[in-house]
Amino acid sequence: MAVTFIDYKNKDYGFWITEKVMELASQYIYQELTTNEYHFKDIEELTDDAKGVLSGYFRSYLSFSWEEDLKDEEDEKEMIRLFENILEKMKSKGTYISMEELFGFPIISEYWENEWRKPFKTQNMIKIFSALVAIFKGEWTSTNYSMNREMDWL
Repeated sequence: MAVTFIDYKNKDYGFWITEKVMELASQYIYQELTTNEYHFKDIEELTDDAKGVLSGYFRSYLSFSWEEDLKDEEDEKEMIRLFENILEKMKSKGTYISMEELFGFPIISEYWENEWRKPFKTQNMIKIFSALVAIFKGEWTSTNYSMNREMDWL
């Protein structure tokens, strides 16, 4: 299982996470980006990057170009708002992200079916998006945090 380090700006602060789980988080980022609720200066670049992750183009080298795609402090605040909106939606879901939901996303990689064989705890997504909010606000202090160890894998 490939693992990647997720950070923003300060390359020392972030968390380690299994790529398949970050790919799942990207599904929600992509969905939220396409709601037309956000006003990023280069939303096309953000959605294209998310599509690349979802399509499996960055397999074994998953990365986000947030440093380049977010142009200023306003864009950063929009991204925080996006993450917070996803958090609220996650909190209103049930205990699990169902198999139906996992396989109902419009864009999935050829590997997706092999990666997801059982429902995924919603609480895990809440941890991820809470961490992303903290990272973007500059409040995250860990340099070697393993999100995988903190997850409830059922």
